Amino acid sequence: DETLTPVVGFVGPSERDMNRFHPLSVKSVAYTESCLGKISYGNISYEWIISEALRTTSILERRLQTETTEFKSTSQNPAVFSLPSYSLSVGKSYILTLNVRSRLKTSATSSKSIIINVNRGKIVAIVSGGDRRVIPKGTWNQLDASSSYDQDKFGITGRAAGLRFAWSCIQLSPVYRTDCSSSFEFSNGMQNFSSIRTDNFL
Repeated sequence: DETLTPVVGFVGPSERDMNRFHPLSVKSVAYTESCLGKISYGNISYEWIISEALRTTSILERRLQTETTEFKSTSQNPAVFSLPSYSLSVGKSYILTLNVRSRLKTSATSSKSIIINVNRGKIVAIVSGGDRRVIPKGTWNQLDASSSYDQDKFGITGRAAGLRFAWSCIQLSPVYRTDCSSSFEFSNGMQNFSSIRTDNFL
């Protein structure tokens, strides 16, 4: 006869760090095993629960201080829990619990949990037109950083994403200078673009 209590585990570590802009996918392995060592993956039901937890060093404390969320897996495979990118919140920890039940004996269950930490992404600065350009002396040229984005915010860039901008410059040649205000004139320096006028190169 098969052992009615399922064996359950996860593929990968028991605590995982991820970013909000990445999709979540957690794979499980669950089965029953006979006295003769025959493994069966049938007659098993899966229940996934994801709860928000406090970030502490103790997994027991996290389990005691949780709040169940309403997230539902988007995977068609019951052994896999999946969520699209941007589902979870930055700076929070979640406990993902899998309850596995034998259909042959409904009281025979096994549970396993993992911790998921959602870390803050990066601010990515982008200046349109590339990182090198030639500007004739005495002319105005616009540097546009409105395509810069926060990895944790979907579909918005620049000031719409809550980004703040500060422009500065250094002179590399013919003489290195930590300030090139004598060569450039800036306008709109706190906006997502800055107009510069080249003059008085040293």
